[in-house]
Amino acid sequence: CIVKGLPDCFVPYPDEIGNGSCNINEPYSTESCNLDGGDCFVEGYPECLVLYPTLIGDGDCHNYFQYNSTECGNDGGDCKAVEGLANCFVPNPALIANGECDDRWPFDYNTLECQWDGGDCPTPIEVDGYPGCFVDDPTKISDGQCDGSPMYNTPECKFEGADC
Repeated sequence: CIVKGLPDCFVPYPDEIGNGSCNINEPYSTESCNLDGGDCFVEGYPECLVLYPTLIGDGDCHNYFQYNSTECGNDGGDCKAVEGLANCFVPNPALIANGECDDRWPFDYNTLECQWDGGDCPTPIEVDGYPGCFVDDPTKISDGQCDGSPMYNTPECKFEGADC
């Protein structure tokens, strides 16, 4: 179907264009459909593509999916850099190196960029059979349970060994 006002935009469900929620799938989020009728546009971050653009820069650090990324300006500045760790952006920098391993989704401080929560978490090891997959507990890979941790649920770890 053709979308009114966007003659080059052909989508199965025209009512989803400009409905206030970003549909990141093609053909909706394309230039011909004006990035889902403007729903996917994040002012100041032209490369930022997220489901809910209004969450960018809303005062809360959304440390998951694409929100806390370079393309989205580390959630529009909501995720703070940790002093001495240039690429570590988290909601609460005081949790880094506080003596407790903070590795719960969605606020995972247990990353290489955050130096494994400032040394609070065990240093990950590479999982046999999964090149480039570094985790602190290899038994969680392919254990039949999706834990959802960003450390495990990655392409390198084959999305937790197909658990997720």
